[in-house]
Amino acid sequence: MKRSVKKNVKIVASILIVGLPIFFLIDKRTKKVRSETWAATHLVNAGTDFFWTISGEGISFPSDGDPAETTCQLALLQDIWRELQSYTGDGRDIYTQNAYRLRSKYCDASIWTVIKNMPENPPENLIVLATRNVNPSSLRTKFSDGDIHKHIRFDERFEPPENMTILRKCAVLITAKGHGKIIPVVHPASRMPKATTYDSIYKQAMVFYGKNPFFDLTTNLVDGLQVKYLTPEGVEVIPTND
Repeated sequence: MKRSVKKNVKIVASILIVGLPIFFLIDKRTKKVRSETWAATHLVNAGTDFFWTISGEGISFPSDGDPAETTCQLALLQDIWRELQSYTGDGRDIYTQNAYRLRSKYCDASIWTVIKNMPENPPENLIVLATRNVNPSSLRTKFSDGDIHKHIRFDERFEPPENMTILRKCAVLITAKGHGKIIPVVHPASRMPKATTYDSIYKQAMVFYGKNPFFDLTTNLVDGLQVKYLTPEGVEVIPTND
């Protein structure tokens, strides 16, 4: 009987010795995943709240034309970001008037690329905001059925701020409908290739709601201005649609 008890104690001790490190490793990994999920969510909230704030205040995205007017538009957008940052200046999470949970560091104009020359009545799946780690030349201004298996590209030269390491793992896109989408920063040859396809980014949600996902904005018939994207550094990028 005593031998049996001793044997059982040894078995339990062995399980604990082997299992505890695995438990702490799993727990550490779980906390990391949870932290990254929250960070990505904060990014989506920041971009989405920014979109609805400027929409609600009647502020337009930058456009070509009068340089003074363009400068004014950019200044207004910068003011919106600063305003959102001021709401969360003490580092605590807050809920905005649009009911989005925000944290100040994600309300940073230096990590967002914005659309320029946004057309009237744009397609709902047109990307109007993207985090800076996305290569804006790979965003679409023309989308057809032949593009669905192609992939969005990321800017390998972009170095995220020290407090924004989440941009090494994921990117965020905001559509003209005000919807946010998180996509992993991965190579097409990775284990998650479908997540970066245009099918996932531009088509699936539209088809789900029974809407036509395809569009062609390479010629803006409303005012003759070409849709493009403006990086935080002030660089204008025309999508290649390749």
